[in-house]
Amino acid sequence: MTDLFAEQTTEREEPQPVTSNARAKKVDEVGRVSTKKDDAPGKVGYPIDTNQHAVGWDADYLLVATPAQIALTTIAGEQAMLAEHIASIRAALMNPVNYTHYGYVDDRTETTVKRLYNGDGTVPPRSPNLTTFNGTHNHYLANAGLNTTVAQALIRTVAEHTINAQLVTFINPADAESWAGLTGFVPLMDARVRVATDQSVGVAALDTANATERDIGYFGGSVVRTRGWMPVGYALTLDVNAAAKVLRRRVPRQPIRQGLRIYAGGFVFPLQADFLVEQFGYGVFNRGAAAVLDYTHSTYTVPDGLEG
Repeated sequence: MTDLFAEQTTEREEPQPVTSNARAKKVDEVGRVSTKKDDAPGKVGYPIDTNQHAVGWDADYLLVATPAQIALTTIAGEQAMLAEHIASIRAALMNPVNYTHYGYVDDRTETTVKRLYNGDGTVPPRSPNLTTFNGTHNHYLANAGLNTTVAQALIRTVAEHTINAQLVTFINPADAESWAGLTGFVPLMDARVRVATDQSVGVAALDTANATERDIGYFGGSVVRTRGWMPVGYALTLDVNAAAKVLRRRVPRQPIRQGLRIYAGGFVFPLQADFLVEQFGYGVFNRGAAAVLDYTHSTYTVPDGLEG
């Protein structure tokens, strides 16, 4: 999931693509068009936080613990940190509100963290097919109910920014039946099932070994994929072929501080290790590479339990 959605960076801020909707002008043989200066690019910023999982290994425990016991404790810490990565990715994509992050981990600098395009006045770059946008452009869509029109609008909101998109739409497994009922949905079928000759089905086979984390079909040029981390009543479309991934995962500049590591909080006896620690944070970089649809409410509402 982290590789699909995010690239790693040690930068605190980066410039967004320069927005320009200008056209060339025709002049005669002695003419000269007036000079135009493009607007300076805005910036996107990335948070970084210290995430901990307590282990509390003291000297007596380390004297008697087997390697297997220590390994199990470490694996539990890895799983806890994995859950925090997933929560942070969900929050970075599905919360539409920009915010200011205070960098207490490193440079004590306040950084503005942007979301997907959310109508904050940022004008997206013109697409390769000359589609232009304005500062109210929004990638957080809502409709009180799922239907073909709103599902197509979600996919088109991402696709219109490029001419080379490869789209995947993520939904909760509980919503699979609703999506399968949309007009134009093409299902993937169990390879053991004989399909009627007049029925359109995907050329790939349905993964029958995994009922919750699988591709279930195609709709509007997008693969439809079920994932347990998606909230019920929401869908997220991602361009997996975007020139830049939608998120940046910020980590410390010093390689020795990157990744999951044992932290001993001052080496106070008898504790030999207090925590497993990892410093990271997720922020949106390519604001047009994904979009979210809330088909539970008439206006976009942050999903319940969204943390990170």
